[in-house]
This record gives sequence, structure tokens and C-alpha cells, in this order.
Amino acid sequence: MTEVWLKILWISGTTSVVLLPLILCAGKISARYRAKSCYFLWLVLCLRLLIPVQFSVTEPVVTIELPRGEMHISDEHSQTTDGVQSEATAGSFRQLSLLEGTAMIWLAGFGGVLAWHGLAYGRVRQRLRRNGVILQEDRDLAKELGSSVIVVRTSVDTPMTMGLLKPIIFLPKEISQEDLPYILQHEICHLHRKDLWYKSLFLLCSAVHWFNPLVWKLNRVAGNNLELCCDETVVAGRSGEYRRCYGQILLRSAADPDIPLSTALGSGNMKGRIMNLFSKKKNRDLSCKGQISPNKPEIRAIALIFYIIILT
Repeated sequence: MTEVWLKILWISGTTSVVLLPLILCAGKISARYRAKSCYFLWLVLCLRLLIPVQFSVTEPVVTIELPRGEMHISDEHSQTTDGVQSEATAGSFRQLSLLEGTAMIWLAGFGGVLAWHGLAYGRVRQRLRRNGVILQEDRDLAKELGSSVIVVRTSVDTPMTMGLLKPIIFLPKEISQEDLPYILQHEICHLHRKDLWYKSLFLLCSAVHWFNPLVWKLNRVAGNNLELCCDETVVAGRSGEYRRCYGQILLRSAADPDIPLSTALGSGNMKGRIMNLFSKKKNRDLSCKGQISPNKPEIRAIALIFYIIILT
């Protein structure tokens, strides 16, 4: 366990060198590039933090052979040397004990974070499901939009989706019939994109590196960007009128429930999300022409992969 702890500590420190400037410039990056490009950028950092692999040279490039010779040590010098070795051994045992102690603290924190979020998730999901009702018209509309997901009307401040294996869309009890298609399309888009699995990956990363505040900030930034990415997908190819109606629904649904493993329509930086609906951003692929290519990540995300590998 101590070896794993040392690797995690090393990767957390080295990756933070890259993570700190990116977190500080997250607002400018989000304003300049499409959310899908940032999606891959934050994902690369998350995967690097979760893969405790150090890239190093296994064999030395140059070896030097030292001349062999015999050395005679007197008994007095031997006793002195044995004493120094004994003190060094005792010091190493003290250091090993400290290392094991910090490893146990890290393991307790890791388990505590997962348990806390798991219990909070289960409690909220059970409460919402118990106090909710299922309307057939909501199920029918969801099927028209391409999903057979369960839709429950319950006491929530904003529409949200919960559940990895059996997802459920929770809606407020009072929703305008005109707003319902926009809302369901947003939540179904999260399901098609597997965004709940994406968020669970970042939650696991935060649990592993619970001692690093930059990782928690990364979790927050990636979650906000995920909503931007879903918004861009929903309004892609739509008219300005559709975007305006969608933006008004976002404002009416504004709330931040902060429930683990869930996507909420009204969460995130609402001002940034509204502006993102009408902004034009750069999205260059690897070609020389710089045309938009939805199937390729932003070139800076790819460059960052090699940078992180070289750094660590």
C-alpha cells in the first residue's frame, strides 16, 4: 500500500504543475474553445491522475566499472561502522513507520469520500423516487425523443438525471408543456453521451486525490464544462429562436443542488451557459486548413498528453 501511496503522491504533485495554470485559465479556455475540446482536455488530466504509472528509463545509458581491490578494516572501525549502521537502520524504521501512517490516513480519506458521496446519492435518489409520480405523457414524449428512460415528477428545484445502470430523469412537479420537450432533450442528451459515467470518473479521481484541492477544482470545472457540452449538442444546427427559448428555460431552471453522480439542467455558470449558446469559438483539428471536425479533439488536448507524459 505504501508503494501505491507514493506513486499517487508523486503523480498528484507532478500533474498539479500542469493543472494549476489550466485551472487558473479555465474561464479563458472555455470562452475561446468549444466545450467538446475542453471535454477531452479535462478527461486527459483525470486519466493521468488515475493511472499511477511513472515513465522512466529502465537501464542506464552509460555504465562505469570501478577497479576491484581488497580493504582491511580494523575492529575499532568496524564497531564504529556498526554503530552508524544501527542508527541509520533505526532512522529508516522510523521513516517507514511515518510512511505507513500517512498511507493509512490516505486510505481512510479515500474510503470516507466514496462512502460519503455514495450514502448521499442513495439517500437523495430514494427520497425523490418515493415522493414522485410517473406520468404516461412524460414517458411517451421521452420515447419520441429516442429514450425509454423512466421520468418521475417529484420535489426538485431543477430537472436532473441520476443513476449509472438504471438512470431516472427527475422533473419538478410543475413544468410548462412548452418547456418539457427542451428539458427532456437536454437530459436525454446527457444519457446518450454517457455523461454520468464521465462524472463518476471525476468523482473517483477526487476520492483518490482527496488531499489535493486542485483536483476538487478540476472536478468542478469539468462538471460545468459538461453542461456546456450538452447545451452545444442540443442547440447544434438550431435557429436563433430555438436558442433563445432554450436559454430562457435555463434561466427559469437555475439551481445548483450539488448532488453526486447527477446532471442538473440549472447547474453551473448560468451566465456563461447563456453566452455560450450564441458564441462562435475556435475548434481547429489536425489539418492545415483548420476546418471544424467534430470527430477529432482539439490539437491542444493532444499536445497536452505528450507534455504530461514527458513531465511525469
